[in-house]
Amino acid sequence: FYYSRFQGFGTICLFMGLEGLLLVFHFAERKQKAQKPDIESVNQVKDILGQEKFDLNLDMKAIRQKLLAPARHKLEARLKATAPELFDFIDGHVDLDDILCLEAAVENDCKPFARHPDMYPVRLFLNLHKLNDVRRLNQYFLQIHQMLLPGGYIIGFAHTIQTHHQWTYAKFPRGIASLVYALDFCFRRIMPKLPGLQKIYFALTDGKNRMISQAELLGRLCFCGFEIKAEKVINQRLCVIARKVKTASPDTNPTYGPLVTLTRSGYRGAEIKAYKLRTMHPYSEYLQKYVFERQGLQKGGKLNNDFRVTTWGKVMRKFWLDELPMLYNWLKGDLKIVGVRPLSSHYLSLYDDELRQMRQKTRPGLIPPFYVDLPTNFNEICASEKRYLDDYFKNPIRTDLSYFLKSVYNIVIKNARSR
Repeated sequence: FYYSRFQGFGTICLFMGLEGLLLVFHFAERKQKAQKPDIESVNQVKDILGQEKFDLNLDMKAIRQKLLAPARHKLEARLKATAPELFDFIDGHVDLDDILCLEAAVENDCKPFARHPDMYPVRLFLNLHKLNDVRRLNQYFLQIHQMLLPGGYIIGFAHTIQTHHQWTYAKFPRGIASLVYALDFCFRRIMPKLPGLQKIYFALTDGKNRMISQAELLGRLCFCGFEIKAEKVINQRLCVIARKVKTASPDTNPTYGPLVTLTRSGYRGAEIKAYKLRTMHPYSEYLQKYVFERQGLQKGGKLNNDFRVTTWGKVMRKFWLDELPMLYNWLKGDLKIVGVRPLSSHYLSLYDDELRQMRQKTRPGLIPPFYVDLPTNFNEICASEKRYLDDYFKNPIRTDLSYFLKSVYNIVIKNARSR
């Protein structure tokens, strides 16, 4: 008598499955036994309290003085011994003497909380738990936004892509670290963003320990009504101090997928939706002012050392792959072939009034005059656009044809790029 391969291997798989099921029940029972039972007797209550009655003759004056003391004492007692660098970082960017202990809240949890109408507002909220474990990050930030007074501070930690990369290569040999980081990146960064695998990831991990980029974290804070005051890597974690300065963004559809819709200034100042392939981390569009004020512009008019651009985004920008969807804007009539760049409201505010008014009299273009004059700084960019607009208003067809041919020559022959 012979057993078939299906019977042989099937029996092994069946008993392995049953063994796995028994192990699940076994460890669930052990976990349940390890948890302390609820307090259900008077004697247990007495043991915990350690006394029959409380002394009601409290020194309320001393208690009130402690609550009304500066928050410096509260944070110093909590952080000075265990995290002195964090305390110095906070003390350097927040006036702790102006905030009372009663107005400062320190948490070490990633769970969302419900704000009750009678909950007193605070001016400083510090969470010592890493934000990567928060299941719904925007909802969490908005809850804190409601709890903070205007001008209040939120301080939090996150394990970003950069800090995780540094941690991995510091812990493992380089060959092993590359493999570990690649697998970890796919599981903790890519998988939570894919529609099909997203549910599986959250079912397995409950959304904890996801990888988040520096740009996405700061962008989410700005989207939820905060202004970034300072950031610093402390113990391989990015610590961020943000301040409540405005209401949350009215934008109901922040860019998150591979196709990005950007609001730009068009003909006669009307807003247009420009389409591009994603080259930046999600929520990066809310950080443009912050990056400009912090790092300024480089040659060619781009933001200097823009950490919002992804690695693959730099490759796409080099070959203009990210701008292919803008051909749809051309078909719609939002753009023409040659013309000034379609700019965001913040970037446009850097121009003088005369040039802004000149820009509104014509449609933006796919090929800007940059590729003809190749300016190296912001002033030269403005002068280049003004020369183009002056010529365009005199003879539109000849100007656009001339600029188109010169741009193609510089791009193909001289390898001109907008870096």
